[in-house]
Amino acid sequence: MKHRHIHDDDDVMIAGIEDVIVRGDRFSQQRLFRRVVEDPFGDIAERLQRVVESGNEEISSYLAVWAAFLARARSGTVWGMNPKYPLGG
Repeated sequence: MKHRHIHDDDDVMIAGIEDVIVRGDRFSQQRLFRRVVEDPFGDIAERLQRVVESGNEEISSYLAVWAAFLARARSGTVWGMNPKYPLGG
């Protein structure tokens, strides 16, 4: 699914991240997942943090899942971050 706020690999906007979280297909969500795992303190992860901290009650269950994922990515405990068990392997 092509998201209206995601223009290319270098330009992922906050609205695009929210769109992926709520309406994205498995592949779009996996792409966001991988980008955060690759750089859990980078720009994409910071934008994800802003989305999950937005307090949007309509999507609070989605945000809770992504907030937990972001915390694990930043602590280095996401499966796939260990070179012994790479993502997709």
